[in-house]
Formats: sequence, structure tokens, C-alpha cells
Amino acid sequence: MVTTEARITPDALGFTHPVLFDELTIEFPESVALTDDLLCEIAGLNEWLKFERDETGRLVVSPGPDYDSDDLAAALIEQIGAWNRTRLGRTLIPSTTLHLPDDNARMPDAGWLSPETAARARSGERPYPHVVPDFVVEVRSSTDSLASQREKMDMWMRNGVTLGWLVDPKSRTVAVYRPDYAVVEHQEPAELSAEPPCEGLTISFAPVWQAAR
Repeated sequence: MVTTEARITPDALGFTHPVLFDELTIEFPESVALTDDLLCEIAGLNEWLKFERDETGRLVVSPGPDYDSDDLAAALIEQIGAWNRTRLGRTLIPSTTLHLPDDNARMPDAGWLSPETAARARSGERPYPHVVPDFVVEVRSSTDSLASQREKMDMWMRNGVTLGWLVDPKSRTVAVYRPDYAVVEHQEPAELSAEPPCEGLTISFAPVWQAAR
């Protein structure tokens, strides 16, 4: 039986701040399976870090959102949530972990589940719903490498996401991902449509770029 009794703290690791690295990947012994329950337990004991699982069963550790990227994600989530009130889907927030078809367990910075997808997500899986979001947004933080964020976007698309956006406040760009299409990068867009799959949703980026200052 595996238990996670010890907490990982910044002080224990000699960190003066919790945000000092991009991403760490940790392999477990073959005798230890990184199940959803174990991942949830590790995350609950160490809330200052972000814990996910890749398709090979390795633990992926990254800093939680920094002040600026958290503000940017909030500006996007607010608009998605307002639009969703009449659509009866589900707005995703950074604390939402999803179990994907290839066994990744991942947390988008923002996103949306259609009513049909949301209904499947309520099928009782615990602790994480086994569902692929229709729309995901990743916001590059001050510690994220562009390469790791692009890899994460590719992972979302391989699992069946219809629309993905990678928002980079450093370059003020939004890279748009769709299945079977080349990635399209927009330089400091004023607004972008999320159709399809989000019919009628146009995101204003004015508050997003404002938060990036």
C-alpha cells in the first residue's frame, strides 16, 4: 500500500519562492501505479504545486499559476462563463483535472465542456472525470517554457479537443490549434472567435492584454 504522508514544502527544498522551475517529470517504481486517487492525494498534500500525470504514468510537477498568468486566465474564464450561462455546458477553471483517453490527467488553465460532454463528465468517475474538453486554453506563465506549452497543446489535440488556444503574454500572441489544420498564430488580437465548438462566443483580449502589463 502506498501512502503520501510527507508534504513537500518550499522550505524543505530550500526554495525561497515556490515558482523557480518550469516542469519536473518524476518516474515511480514499477510496483507503484500513479492512479487518479494517488495523484489526487499528492496534490491535496502539496497545494503550492501543480500535479498532473502523463500518458506513461509519470508524475508531472510544475509551479502553480503566477500572479500575472492567474489574472489572465481569470479574464478568459469570466467571458467563457458569462457566455455559458445560456448554453448549460461547463466552464473549466485551473483546478479542474481531467482524465483523458490516453491516461493523461491534466488541468487546463481555462476551457469549456459542451452540454453533451458535460453530461458524460457527470457519470460518477472519481476523483477525476474521464472526458475530453471541447475547448481548452493554456496561458504561458513566467516559468513556462514555450516548448513545454506547445507539447501540452499537442497532447490536448491528440486526445480529441476541437479547439485549443495557447496564450503567450510575453509575445502577446495567441496560437490557435484545430485538428488536421496547421497552427495559426495571431499577434496581439483584439478579439477571437471560438466557433466552432463555442457557437456565439467571441473573446475580447483587451482585458487579457491589460492583465499582462
